[in-house]
Amino acid sequence: MIIVLLLCANIPCLAAEKVNPDDSLTNMIDKKVDEIEAFRKNHKQNQKIFILTLVTDHDFGLVEVPDTTHADETKTSYYLLYDDQGRLLSHSEVPTSSSGDWYIERTHYFDENGKTMIFKDYSWHYNSGCTFLLNVKRRYYYDADFKIIKKSAVFTDKANRLITDPSKCEEYGTGETDADVMQPNYEKIIKRINKILIKEKKDRIDYFKYLDEKHQEERYQYALSAKLDEEYNRSLRREYIKHIIRTALYAIAALAILTAVILSIRKKISRKKETSN
Repeated sequence: MIIVLLLCANIPCLAAEKVNPDDSLTNMIDKKVDEIEAFRKNHKQNQKIFILTLVTDHDFGLVEVPDTTHADETKTSYYLLYDDQGRLLSHSEVPTSSSGDWYIERTHYFDENGKTMIFKDYSWHYNSGCTFLLNVKRRYYYDADFKIIKKSAVFTDKANRLITDPSKCEEYGTGETDADVMQPNYEKIIKRINKILIKEKKDRIDYFKYLDEKHQEERYQYALSAKLDEEYNRSLRREYIKHIIRTALYAIAALAILTAVILSIRKKISRKKETSN
């Protein structure tokens, strides 16, 4: 007993350390995630990519693609990684940033039973108020009943330096991950994606309905404007005709006066000649 105590006094005694069961589980989960990521690097062919994109002018759908390099009108990209037996290992969701000034990647990792064991939420964006470019890494660890046993958030700058006071940072979106995004298994994820797909289709229908109503209003305004222009032009023509008539009357009146003056002068000249004779 004395020997054991002496040994523990000089070096760390692993047997004497109190290990939190949750820590043991999270460490095991981290190890599995590392294994999955190592598998991803060496098995690119085991990954499938789907994009939520326009399949027609009026409709959105999920389309499998070899990569997302030339995918236009993409709302979201989904990356599914399978093992050699066809079991799903991870599912990543990457919304498209049309502006290019933010990035979000959300990944579910699944255990042997297809249940979510960890959810990772990674994002970066500008204009955070605390650094030029803010990186945020969030992790949510789950037990077999999909209860959170641990969660963490790490804030770093562009050079991956730790930001010690994240309260000064303004995050893109709401900060904490929306609970609706985190799902206990792939089946629930698919249901959520289908809801998104339905919403996108509805939004597209509403958008074209709005455009149609807008075009109808524009056509009405155009017709109204054309009618007003025509009435205005008619009014101008009427005023122009009136002006011509008035000018002609003035000219006739002036000519009549001039004629009368000339006749009067002639009469006077004629009388003078008669008087002189």
